[in-house]
Amino acid sequence: MPCKRRLIFDSIKDVAELAARILLDQGQEHSVETPHGVLRVTLHGTRTTRRPAILTFHDVGLDSKSCFSSLFKFEEMQEIVKNFTLIHIDAPGQEEGASAYPPGYQYPSMETIAEMIPAVLQFFNFRTVIGVGVGVGAYILSKFT
Repeated sequence: MPCKRRLIFDSIKDVAELAARILLDQGQEHSVETPHGVLRVTLHGTRTTRRPAILTFHDVGLDSKSCFSSLFKFEEMQEIVKNFTLIHIDAPGQEEGASAYPPGYQYPSMETIAEMIPAVLQFFNFRTVIGVGVGVGAYILSKFT
């Protein structure tokens, strides 16, 4: 029996360490200058460029945290995301704590926002990504491809 108990303890310990890592990894926020304006980008993970990053883009009215945090904190997803860098892009003015648009501000088109993504990839030195988008975010990522 001591062998089984040891395996269960190791498994529980591994899950606890993984949960602690997830809770502590709030991500590194960056403001990335693009030819069409600044994007707020949050990076999670090891930042290795040897494999593709997972690039997310949220739906309208949300930001990356409200759209994707429950998905990427889901226990079964941890086995996948522990091997990738996560890059969460917030649409202009949609990030947490964003200020109001100034009078006369012209919001960029979905095509223009898609044209901003290569600057983000260049900033972090990623050549390939796996795109995950929801609603408008999926449309923007499809325009990017």
